[in-house]
Amino acid sequence: MFVAMAELSVLLSDILSTFYTVRGIHTLSDTSLQEGGIIDSFTNRLDEWARLHDILLRSTQKILPDPTGTLQLAYYTAEITLCRAILRKQNSHSIRRRGETISMKALGLLQTIQIYRLRAFWWSVSKVNFAIVGAFMFSMLLTSVDRDEASSWESRIDEYLSLLEAHSITFDVTKLSFIRLQLLQKVDRLNDQSTTADHSVNTATLEQPADPAVVPSWVSSYNQREGECSNTFDPLSSWRVMNEDPFGDWGDLEWTSLLDLE
Repeated sequence: MFVAMAELSVLLSDILSTFYTVRGIHTLSDTSLQEGGIIDSFTNRLDEWARLHDILLRSTQKILPDPTGTLQLAYYTAEITLCRAILRKQNSHSIRRRGETISMKALGLLQTIQIYRLRAFWWSVSKVNFAIVGAFMFSMLLTSVDRDEASSWESRIDEYLSLLEAHSITFDVTKLSFIRLQLLQKVDRLNDQSTTADHSVNTATLEQPADPAVVPSWVSSYNQREGECSNTFDPLSSWRVMNEDPFGDWGDLEWTSLLDLE
């Protein structure tokens, strides 16, 4: 188990240094991912790792307690980290399918996880790994190519959040991930509402001819709100915090204060 996690950590380190560092990004800007064989190199290494440690990923033996859940989630996170990096560079259909498959496996893990696995999550970053999976699902939703695909991801995200919430009652590992993803979902919905409201205002303005002698009421209301903005809370200001990293951590932000959901 420890050897498998060590090997996976080395592989993840290579992915991060290749796709998520300044030097790596600069190198990739001058190199095609396909021409350089970078995609095949990493996918082959991940496939080989999964083949060698397949018995640990399947967890067919009921060990009490069973520590394989941590390894399984870490593998899904490494896969998603690679897929997310590649999809930033190019919209590869095969990588989208790979990312979708891994996301569904992570969802299946939450659906079927047993008590003897819940009590043996020994890797401290498992809390973050659950959040990485959910954040990737949101990315797939936002880059959907049609309404059917978007609806599919919406239902998967809702189910994933429901499972995180259900497990968070007795399984602290999912509690932080549920809080983070719930905040992300709320911000996304606020953005949608703001976009819809702006569209309605613009439509109403275009339908009526402008009269330079009359100031529309919505302009007065807007100016009044602008004057009061310094004394009011902007619900979208939390997006600035969440953009600092994929999960919204700032060094001075005490996420632990949010962990008490009672």
